[in-house]
Amino acid sequence: ACERIAGFGPSLLIVSLGLDTYITDPISDLAVTTDGMRRSGEVVRQLGMPTVVLQEGGYDVSALGANVQA
Repeated sequence: ACERIAGFGPSLLIVSLGLDTYITDPISDLAVTTDGMRRSGEVVRQLGMPTVVLQEGGYDVSALGANVQA
């Protein structure tokens, strides 16, 4: 996906960050860890373009802060 984004050449990237993918989220079976979210964020950061992140979902409230920060 990152190659297609870079090839398109946008001036801005908007990311819809669904934190309900977290491993302990009560409504998801996706099981993404905080480290997995951090690695995903690093991939986006490496695109080197201005980025707006819109947080969506995330129902394990105790983990939201760490996952947003990641």
